[in-house]
Amino acid sequence: MKISIIIPVYNVENYIQKCLESVFVQAYTNIEVILVDDASPDRSIPLAQELIHKNNRCDMFRIITHEINKGLSAARNSGVAVATGDYVYFLDSDDELFDEKSIAVLAENASKTNADVVIGNYMGVKSDSSYVSKYNKDRILTGDNLISSFVKGDVTITAWNKLVKRSLFANGRLSFKEGILNEDELFSYQLLFLNPLVSM
Repeated sequence: MKISIIIPVYNVENYIQKCLESVFVQAYTNIEVILVDDASPDRSIPLAQELIHKNNRCDMFRIITHEINKGLSAARNSGVAVATGDYVYFLDSDDELFDEKSIAVLAENASKTNADVVIGNYMGVKSDSSYVSKYNKDRILTGDNLISSFVKGDVTITAWNKLVKRSLFANGRLSFKEGILNEDELFSYQLLFLNPLVSM
């Protein structure tokens, strides 16, 4: 099972290397990483390229370039459009995967349950960064149970702590609305009302 990790990049030269280093150490190896350069004006992409070459990971990475800045939603959509994985995982470029098993544990539960969405845990380490942790529950949700859990706040309204089946994005069924703030919230509602099988 292949995982596509999509990382939008814009003005994150102080964070991008730590983000990528957290990907390099993942125990799960069937991964492609798609960096989407959203016309970043700083040194984020050169720093990323330097680190990728230094670690001999060129075969694992693709860089997609926007000629003009389009925003986070458009960057994520561009990543999904070229992704080839069975699941996609959205990693913000100022965040890090918690440990080397983060993707492996999510992928294991995706394989075991055939869930459309696998939700991991996370923890905030500092005010400007949330670090994604590994899957640590054992619940399957769908239909009314999923909606109830969403209302109670058990299901997070973020894009970045979930494996999502790439097939859910087919034919425009699911995407990020461009040109709005708090796009994760709308995305999460859209995902919910597709009535997916969710493992968390």
